Parts: sequence; structure tokens; C-alpha cells
Amino acid sequence: MTTFERRSFARIHVGIEAVYKQDGQASEKSALIKDISLSGIKIVVNDDITEGNNLDIVIHTPAFSEPMAVRGRLVWKRQLTQSFSEAGLEFTEISKDQQSELGEYIKKSLFRLQEQRRFLRCPLSVRLQYGPPEEVPSGKGLTIDISPSGLKAYFHERVEAHTCLQLQLKLSGTDRTIEPIGEVIWIKRDITGNFWETGIEFTSIPDPDVDLISEYITKTLNTKP
Repeated sequence: MTTFERRSFARIHVGIEAVYKQDGQASEKSALIKDISLSGIKIVVNDDITEGNNLDIVIHTPAFSEPMAVRGRLVWKRQLTQSFSEAGLEFTEISKDQQSELGEYIKKSLFRLQEQRRFLRCPLSVRLQYGPPEEVPSGKGLTIDISPSGLKAYFHERVEAHTCLQLQLKLSGTDRTIEPIGEVIWIKRDITGNFWETGIEFTSIPDPDVDLISEYITKTLNTKP
């Protein structure tokens, strides 16, 4: 085991079971790990734990080849309810092999999260303007739904697949205009026969616009009844 240098790392939300033992305790207690990084974990416990104490903790998850036994120090604690506390544990002893396995687990989890974030979509009904890139968009449409990777909209005119379009729209509840460039992936008549339902994949979009769309989706889906 080696002393782990304190650094900042990506942190992911989890729901992993663990058992721990404070220095001076004879028996192990159960804990729930709420989030984890290469530098430490956040845990919820039903026990009297003391800030500054050292803990031996064993993390159980099928993602690891075997239960991971590490050591850490409680750097903060707050009471959640009369029975449960939340605490931050900083790793002080973790092997290089454990660091590597934990790092791979976090990397894969972040990748899955990014993929889910990329394709998660939600309803959006706002006016949309479109046209050839490098021109002022003059075509008008109505969005149906949106994701960080693209959108679906109703157009009055048929726009052929593989056409590149400059788009302009504002998300509901925001004043900022987003201006992605996209490619028409598919088209079909809507059920009324009056509009063309059009699927567009973004091919160029600024990172702040991706973040704005993601925040909008998260807020919209989390506030649905």
C-alpha cells in the first residue's frame, strides 16, 4: 500500500455498498457510497463517526475484480437526520493497482454518462429558422424535440436528406439564441400531410450551446410530474 497524494479528480455519483471500521472499533459497520473519485469518497452511515478519524473501508461492486480494501481519513461530516450522517473520506492508502482499477471504472462510467447525455432528448416546441450555412436563415419551422446531438422539427418545405443547414432557435425559458449547424438525416410526411417531419443531426455546435441544451433537458425532465 502507498500513501496517496492529494489531487483533484473526476467524481461520479454511485450507489455502492461498503463496510468500514474506524480506528479503535472492534466491529465493521455498513455504509453507502454516494460518489467516488480517485482521491476519495462520500459516504452515508448510520453510526457515530468522528471527523479526523481514520477508517479502513472495503468497497463492494461487481465492477471490481474483488472487493477493494483501502484506508482513508474523514475530512468532513454533516448530519442528515437524527440517525444518518454524510461524510467525506480522503484516501490515504490505496495501491497503484487499485488506483488503476478505480480509474478505469470512473472512466467507463463517465463515458456511459456522456453517451446517455448525448442521446437523451426531451420535447421542445419553439420556432426554428434554418438555411444554407454562411447565409442568414430564412426558412421557418417548429421544433418537436431536442437533444445535445440533434433535433426533430416540422418544416413546411421538403429539405432533402444530407442537406447541411444553419439553424437558429431559442430554448424555452432562455433568451440566448443557439446556432448549431446540422445535417438532415431523415424526412417524412407528418400524419396530416401538411408538414415534413425532419430529423437533423448537429455537425457543429459550440460547447456552451451543448451545455445549455443539456441543462434545459435535465431541468425539463426533472420537473415533469
